[in-house]
Amino acid sequence: MSIEHYNQPQYLEEVLKYCNYVFTIIFVIEALLKLVAFGFHRFFKDRWNQLDVGIVALSIMGITLEELKMKAALPINPTIIRIMRVLRIARVLKLLKMAKGMRALLDTVMQALPQVGNLGLLFMLLFFIYAALGVELFGKL
Repeated sequence: MSIEHYNQPQYLEEVLKYCNYVFTIIFVIEALLKLVAFGFHRFFKDRWNQLDVGIVALSIMGITLEELKMKAALPINPTIIRIMRVLRIARVLKLLKMAKGMRALLDTVMQALPQVGNLGLLFMLLFFIYAALGVELFGKL
């Protein structure tokens, strides 16, 4: 995805399309093998497996919509689905199961996120107050 650029040559577009197909097939095979190995109930108990199935489903849906785009006009833009391929990077987070120090750091960040949201809302309120004050004081200049 990072190779795509404006006015890219046609051969690069084809190579990227086939690379997407190859990686999607690899992910589908991996998900199917894990589904067969763990069984349906045990497979879907794990959140990482649910994430994998979601990524696979979005990848297949993105490929399908891109192919349909060539044949008919669609009400939605397939680029939106292609952006979901970024979620493939989230699969790397599975490695955090093994790294105790990284997991502790990630847990600390996750516990701090609600406070960061509250702080962001406070800043947004302050910016709104100062924007309204600025419009009131300097709006007629």
